[in-house]
Amino acid sequence: MANMERARGSSMDRGRVAQWSKDKISTLTTIELKQLMANAVRLNEPDVAALCKEVLGERPKLQAAARKLKAAATKAAPRKKRVAVAPAAE
Repeated sequence: MANMERARGSSMDRGRVAQWSKDKISTLTTIELKQLMANAVRLNEPDVAALCKEVLGERPKLQAAARKLKAAATKAAPRKKRVAVAPAAE
């Protein structure tokens, strides 16, 4: 039993960490990246979790980007003024 635990721990610990480089992590979508970070924390893989956090920090915030796009669209296409139409006389 002790041999099994030793073998399982040594091969699995380094194998999981060796699979993830910063370049590979940066190709993931934000949702996948957050899931990988949650899994790394749950599985006690601080190196992978730190890489995930670093890559997430380098990505632009979605809300800030959406605000910039909305502001640019508002400036580019001003709203038309509504003209009040008088009711037709009978």
